[in-house]
Amino acid sequence: MRTFSVHSDYPFKSLMTDVADREIEKRIQGSSGLTNEKSFVGAAEVQERILGYRLKVDKLTFQYYFNTEVISRLVKLSSVYAPLVKYNTYTYDESETLSLKEILEAVKSLSLHYEFDVRELVKITGLPITKLKAAAG
Repeated sequence: MRTFSVHSDYPFKSLMTDVADREIEKRIQGSSGLTNEKSFVGAAEVQERILGYRLKVDKLTFQYYFNTEVISRLVKLSSVYAPLVKYNTYTYDESETLSLKEILEAVKSLSLHYEFDVRELVKITGLPITKLKAAAG
C-alpha cells in the first residue's frame, strides 16, 4: 500500500492552478494578465481596457440575440409572453437613477464608515464644498 505525502500532491496542484488561471484568463476574460499576481501596471491597465471592451461587446451580443431570437421564441412558447411583442427591442440602460437626495443620504449614512473623495462628490452633486469640518470625537 502506497501512501502519499502532502508534498507529492504539490506539483499536481501547482499545474492545475497554473493551467486553470491561464485558461480562465484566456477563455472567460479574453486576455491574459488581469488576474496574474505578477502583472505590470501598464500591462494590467491595457488588459483592463480590453476587458471593458469585451464587456461592451458581450452586452451588444446578448442584446442582439435577445431581440432577434429569445423574444420571438418566448412569444411562441406561451401567451404569457405575448406583451413582449410590443417591447421587441431590449437595450441596456446604464444611466444613474439616484436622485440628488438619495445620493446625499447614501453619502451621509456611509460617511460614518468610509471616506469619500471630495472632488468626486462635488462633481456628482454639483454642490461646492469649500472645506471640511473637524470631526467631533
